Order: sequence, then structure tokens, then C-alpha cells
Amino acid sequence: MTIEAIKALAAGEKLALGESRYARRNSDGSWSFTLRKKVDGKAKDITLARVDTLTKGTLADIKGAASDARKAVPEVVEAPKPAKKGALASDATLGDVWAHFLSAVDRGGKWAERTRKTSVDRVTKYLEPSDLWGKPVARIDAADIAELLEPVRRDAPAQSDKVRGLLSLTFAYAQTHRLITVSPVQQAGAMLRATTKRAPKQNFPTFTKWDELRKLYATIQNSDLEASVRHSLMLQAMTMTRSGEAIGARWDEFDLDAGTWTVPRSRMKTKDASRGDHILHLSTHTVAWLAKLPRKGDFLFPGRSGNDTISLDAPAKAMRSTLGMGGQFVPHSWRSACSTLAKRAVGEDGRPLFHRAWVETLLDHEIGENEVEGAYDRGSHHEEAGKVLEWWCGQLLA
Repeated sequence: MTIEAIKALAAGEKLALGESRYARRNSDGSWSFTLRKKVDGKAKDITLARVDTLTKGTLADIKGAASDARKAVPEVVEAPKPAKKGALASDATLGDVWAHFLSAVDRGGKWAERTRKTSVDRVTKYLEPSDLWGKPVARIDAADIAELLEPVRRDAPAQSDKVRGLLSLTFAYAQTHRLITVSPVQQAGAMLRATTKRAPKQNFPTFTKWDELRKLYATIQNSDLEASVRHSLMLQAMTMTRSGEAIGARWDEFDLDAGTWTVPRSRMKTKDASRGDHILHLSTHTVAWLAKLPRKGDFLFPGRSGNDTISLDAPAKAMRSTLGMGGQFVPHSWRSACSTLAKRAVGEDGRPLFHRAWVETLLDHEIGENEVEGAYDRGSHHEEAGKVLEWWCGQLLA
């Protein structure tokens, strides 16, 4: 496993290093290394190190720390595993399948004690009191599941996805034992998304007047901020990318001859591989600016050590404190401003300049009112989204 692979991790991503060792990128840009080991029969994560900078010797140090940890926390003989339950009957109820599934989890030692407790508590609170608990799984359809989840989604939204996840596991177990052929849980989720009003999204502070946006961009451009921080803020303003995507930008992601920036899906907020990489057709100004940007290693915006990028919170902190934009504008606000102004833009004939799908593709948002429409209405708009960027940069830098 190379240092480059670990450096490429986005915040929150985890990478297996072999021999039960893992690397994880933290939200502050640092890395945590852990060792997963069974202690008293239960899987536990043992912290090996947390580092801000990766060097060639880091992996060797982690390997040594893992060896020491194995010696310090020896294996303990596991307690006898729970006895296997009898075969499920063809008319097994939801309650029967859950009990069977939980027994299998206990035998395999797959859940930590805390995970097991919270899962059982959720089932006890949200599933056992329902009419579906005593109903054969073969007779439960998507409408039944949606009806069960709707009040949970409404009254306890933080628990909704957790309960649906437990239902998915239970019905997947029923599929494995050939009690059903298709799980109704996924379709139920689609039904809920189509009928349930979601909580309002967070609104970031922003400017929607061109003179304010131009003044702010000029302030950033002419500031005495650290070069990597200043340049990352400028790139976000010109590309509508999120902070993590801009800060982690690598030179090998850019094709300046073609005028494109291909952000790997693994670095995007939504990591669904079926959506493909996020391809940006850059404005002519952005390409020219990038061509003049100093190259110091693999990353566009290296940190002071030169081995990694600036921290994830550096641009936001600079915007808030150094530039005095606290409560008025954050790096993410460029996306809000572009979305608003591009959707309002009209030509001389009074017609919209851009289709909504072009703007949403630029922002890497799902397109359409539901997942099916989104699946067929994205992917072909990258070049059109580039027209939005060309217009945006022309207006911002006018």
C-alpha cells in the first residue's frame, strides 16, 4: 500500500492496509491509524497513531505499533457461541426472521456490544409494536414498509435511516433463506422519497449581487493570505467545487489542453460509483490561471511541509477571520450564488440562458424529482455545465 493511496483519501474515508490495520482521513486533514482486534471475544478498534503529516517511514512506524499492540492486548479465548436456531419456516414472520438474523450475528461476532444494543433497542421501539412484526415476510410489500417508516421519518428523522437499514438486513437475510425473492425495502424508500416532505436544507449565507461577488473575489485575489489558501479559495470561486474537492485537487486530475478537471468519484460528497467521476469543463480564464499556477508536488495547494495539502478548515477560517466575512459568506457560498444567478439568467429574448439540469450537473446534484428520472437525466450535461462556468467566470471577472 502506497503513501499516495492514503494521501488521496477524502475526509471520512477509510482504507484497509492489510493485517487488520486501517487508515482514516479525519475532517481536520490529519490521518488516524487503527488496528482491529478481538478482545474478550469482541471486535475492537485500537488506535495506533494520529498524524498530521505522512512520510515514507509512517507505514513502517504503524506496522511496528500494530505489532506492539498485538502483544499488549493478547487474544482472549472466546465464550461459546450461541446455539444455532432451527430452520425458518416458509411462513416465518418478520419477528421470526429478525430473531434468526440476530442469532446469526451473535454467532459470528459481527457486531460490537454497543451496536447490538442500539439495534435491538430500535427494533423493540419501532418494529415490534407494529402489525408487521407478526406478519409473514412473504406477505409484506413495499407499501407496508413505507407505511411503517413514514411516522418514524416524520417524528424521529434521525432514526429513520437506521430503522430502514435494520429492515434491509432482515429482509436480505430472508432472501438468503429463500423466503422471498425481492426485498421490498428499497422500493419502500423510493416511495417515501416521492411522498414525504424533507426537512429544509441548510442555507449558507451568500451574496446574489454581482458587484458584491466581484468585490469579494478581488479581495481574495489581492489578499496576503498564504498562497495555497488564497489559490484554493479562487479555484472554488471559479469551479463551484466543495472545499474538500478543491483542497485535495491533484495536478494529474487536470487536462489543461482539453480544459477539463476530472474529480474522482471517491473524492466527491456523493460517492455512488454509478454516477461516474465529476467532469468539469473549465472556463478559458480558469485554464489560463491554472497554467500559471506554481507546481510544487502532486497537489495544487500543498501545505507548509510540502508533503500534503492545506487543512480542510484553512479556507473557511481565512474567509471568516482574515477577510472578515463571518456570518456573511463561506467558501461553499459560491455554489449557492452561482445556482441562484445561473437559474435566473435570461437572454435578450427573455428566455432562460441555462437549463436547470446544466446547473445541477455543475454542482454534482441529483437531477430530477426521483432517482429513476435522475439516472436517465445526468451524465450528458458536463459540456453544457461548462457553458455555465464560462458565463459565470465572465461575469465574476468582468
